[in-house]
Amino acid sequence: MEAEELIKHLEQAGEDVTKIKALQHYIALKKAQDHILDFTCRTMPHPEFPNDPTKSLYQVAPHHRLIAEALEKVERGEIKRLAISMPPRHGKSELASKRFPAWLMGRKSWRQVIFATYNSDFAKDFGGRVKDIMSTQEFSNIFPDCQLKAGSKAKEKLETSADGVAAFVGRGGSVTGRGADFLIIDDPLKDREEAESMLIRDKLWDWYTSTAYTRLMPGGAIIIIMTRWHEDDLLGRILDEDNEKYYNPEEAAKWTYLKLPAIKDGKALWPERYGLEFLEGVKRNSVRDFSALYQQEPSPEDGYFFRRQDLIGYEAHELTDTKLKEMNLYAASDHAVSQKQDRDKTCMGI
Repeated sequence: MEAEELIKHLEQAGEDVTKIKALQHYIALKKAQDHILDFTCRTMPHPEFPNDPTKSLYQVAPHHRLIAEALEKVERGEIKRLAISMPPRHGKSELASKRFPAWLMGRKSWRQVIFATYNSDFAKDFGGRVKDIMSTQEFSNIFPDCQLKAGSKAKEKLETSADGVAAFVGRGGSVTGRGADFLIIDDPLKDREEAESMLIRDKLWDWYTSTAYTRLMPGGAIIIIMTRWHEDDLLGRILDEDNEKYYNPEEAAKWTYLKLPAIKDGKALWPERYGLEFLEGVKRNSVRDFSALYQQEPSPEDGYFFRRQDLIGYEAHELTDTKLKEMNLYAASDHAVSQKQDRDKTCMGI
């Protein structure tokens, strides 16, 4: 008999209310142990109902259920490489970057977790938030066998009494001496300025391939959660077959990609928060940013100004005087407006 059916049966049989409430409490804690969404809701109590575990500040939307399902498959070992891209302010960090690491450590407190984001200060913020969650009474109620080690105060390194470690580092930061059962990377690029710099993209790639990736324990999992900025960003290099320089089909085949555009089939991803009117307004302000940040398509299928099918290649012998006269000529430039030596150079072409 299912737990809910058992409770209903006990109520109908006129059993002691105290026993029924105790059973309900046990079932709720078990759900929080087993499911990240239940855990998230219980550890985010509503301030107006602090003693009512059925009330929560976290409002679950359908796309949160998709994310939670994928994260739980990673925790169970069914998925070893997970990529999630979705619009800003749609709940990815709260669920995947704050609650998920705490839930991971709670379920098996000896685990080794490395969490990385675009800089060390932001990583410490995440570490502090995870520590706050793990320090609550509700967390202890759900996971009584998981405790932070006495004196474990540093936000960038949380240690459990079972010798588990969750390390929080910035992009490019050292992870020497640390292993990872789970490597979680959340928004490794800060903004468009960073995304437009090939130097920063290359540094991120070098850190990912030569430092972070090598810290994986046998059977370890990687989760990359990000809003897309550029077609050559981390996910672009891993998953985009048009990225001829970096794309490896064998590596790409290992990944499960959960791509959540803000608008799909004419419907908003989270209409209660960000309806079509709001999203269309964002699109009017900048087609480029909307396509990348909200639709997870850094390069629109039809291009910004020129469609790919309009670009025709010619061999040198084909460019006769007549053919050249028929062509339209365009000049393009990419200006590096910076005095810093690590910025890309200005380039022009015709």
